[in-house]
Amino acid sequence: MSETTFSETQYAEQLSELNTKLAKAKDDIVAIRGDIDAQLSLAKTYNYSTRDLFDQYMAILNLKSEELAMLSGNFTEIKNLFDSSVQTIVANEHRQASDLQQCEATLASLHAALTAEVALTRENMNTIRTEINDNVVRVNDAQSRFDAFLAVARQLYSLYQTTISPPPMPPTPPPMPETISRYNDDYFCKFWLLEHHPDRLRLGFHVMGNNSLGHIQSPSATVIRVDGVEHGQSGLHLEVDDPASNIRGWVEFAVAVTAPSVEVKYGTSGYSWAPLVLPVSPQPPVEVISRYNDDYFCKFSVVERHVDRLRLAFHVTGNNSLGAIQSPSATVVRVDGVDYPSTNVHLEVNDPASNISGWLEFAVAAVSATHAEVKYGSNGYSWAALW
Repeated sequence: MSETTFSETQYAEQLSELNTKLAKAKDDIVAIRGDIDAQLSLAKTYNYSTRDLFDQYMAILNLKSEELAMLSGNFTEIKNLFDSSVQTIVANEHRQASDLQQCEATLASLHAALTAEVALTRENMNTIRTEINDNVVRVNDAQSRFDAFLAVARQLYSLYQTTISPPPMPPTPPPMPETISRYNDDYFCKFWLLEHHPDRLRLGFHVMGNNSLGHIQSPSATVIRVDGVEHGQSGLHLEVDDPASNIRGWVEFAVAVTAPSVEVKYGTSGYSWAPLVLPVSPQPPVEVISRYNDDYFCKFSVVERHVDRLRLAFHVTGNNSLGAIQSPSATVVRVDGVDYPSTNVHLEVNDPASNISGWLEFAVAAVSATHAEVKYGSNGYSWAALW
């Protein structure tokens, strides 16, 4: 028989069935013995051979004994299987009890760890809360000290205003007079100076009209008059070109203007002459040099003077005997006694070991200035007159 695990109910059923078969076998043996006795009596009656009958019934008795032994063996095997099943169930119960104990131990360990973590977290929260309270106290104390300092500073500033005169403000350039070439109240053109070079003059303009007399005249016929001589434009750029309402751009004249005042007239006909005030000097000297020594010096070769800024082209050289050339960003101009740092630097060559070139721009009203000079670098270079 294959190994099988029996329950108690199955074992009871099998045991009952075996007991029934054993009882029947015993009954068969009793019946056989009774048959033997009857046959022996009959044999005696009919003179049968007693030995033959005995042998015949003994064979039957042996067969029944073998069946009884087989049933006893089956019973023993079933009992062994049942005992093995019981042992397996008991072992499983012991294993489950061990697993349960292990789970309970693990849960107890986790609970202890969690309890410790909660306690530590609460302790940290208390520490953080204490630090926050301390910081609030310190911030409030610092705020109180700052308020006290601010009050003292205000008192000192008030005392300064009443006892010390403020430093003089840098001179403000006088406003440039407005230049308007007028046809009538509806058609007129405003001019302003953009660039004043030794050999040319560039003017910005904005002409307006309401189309009551037709389209605005072309700006290409605009002329300037210098020392009584009229000069037509040599360059024209339009940013807005709407002849029905307004035209805006710049116009350039290829003429050397040294007089402090010239006149300009818009269009082909009908517009008035308008005076245009220019600086006394239109350009710097031919060569402007800010010098450190004979080996380190900077040449400013071009100057553009605008209504709101000054642009200088420069080329500084050095032989590296005193190290790298100083940065051009520290260059300053002095216009009518006030120093202005550079606001924009553009480099075309940047080799601090030998030479740097490009242009510098300064936020200053250079058009109306009467005197200007420039100094390269952060220290050691000389001032050089621009105009």
